[in-house]
Amino acid sequence: GEHEEMKIIIPAAGIGKRLRPHTLRLPKPLVKVGKDTIIDYVIDSLKEIKYDEMIFITGYKEEILKQYLNKHHTFKKRFVFQENPKGLGHAVYLGLEEIDDNEQIIVLLSDTIIECDMKLLVDKNINYVGTMEVNDPSRFGIVYEENNDITDMIEKPQGLDHGKAIVGFYYFRNAGILKDAIKLLIDNNIKTKDEYQLTDAMKSMLIGGEPFKSISIDKWIDCGNHEMLLKANHELLKRENIKNHLLGEITNSNIIKNVSVFKNCKIINSTLENCIIDSDSEIENCNLNNSVIGKNCMIKNVNGSIITGDYTIILKGK
Repeated sequence: GEHEEMKIIIPAAGIGKRLRPHTLRLPKPLVKVGKDTIIDYVIDSLKEIKYDEMIFITGYKEEILKQYLNKHHTFKKRFVFQENPKGLGHAVYLGLEEIDDNEQIIVLLSDTIIECDMKLLVDKNINYVGTMEVNDPSRFGIVYEENNDITDMIEKPQGLDHGKAIVGFYYFRNAGILKDAIKLLIDNNIKTKDEYQLTDAMKSMLIGGEPFKSISIDKWIDCGNHEMLLKANHELLKRENIKNHLLGEITNSNIIKNVSVFKNCKIINSTLENCIIDSDSEIENCNLNNSVIGKNCMIKNVNGSIITGDYTIILKGK
């Protein structure tokens, strides 16, 4: 009908291997960073967009993700389970199954926090892809463009030393056209790196005459592994003009910078820099940097950098 609907699809099925041990308990989108979880920052980046529903493609630890999102967010949402992850194209396809053909779609990855001027999505007759210059194109889908009009795209190209990468944000003007393009890949078993790629589907849309423009992503914060998570922590605290995010009790301690301490923690006689400490943990007589510590941990007399899951006790002898 007249009312054009907008649906957001957020693929969140991955197991987050590179963030173990924290992802042994949690789905990756619920890992803490800054003053919140990764997924809360992802959702927040869409606050300027009017959408009817958010569709989460779940898999690993889906119950925990569902419970969290239902408890913390009131917007209309739907969860679609992806039994075996067969690539981003496949995830998006599952999200499109019950969507009317003429609806608009935004796809946003659940582990990438982007900053971008959403008001640039002005023309509803064009598809947009968020892009950014990168130095390692073999990890990304890459676009070629003239005056922001995309002329070609290629998934994970080898041998380029830099390029314009597609970084986890997509706007599609028509769900039906996208659905058909991905279905074509699946029906004909067309895979790149053994997965159904969204880039391959978009490339066939482009060849079929669908217009694509690139939209510049101002900042792209990837939370792929612990090192990146701590970098992301720094970026997110800086974004809010705060040096640290400190909940809990802090006694006789020197909190230098880029430290996030979540609720009910106790920090005693310690120095911290570049650390994320999840709730209910106790840190005493420590000098910690570049550390990510789970919930309910007790860490005493440790100097250096540690990464621990939950309920970890480290009591180094003096």
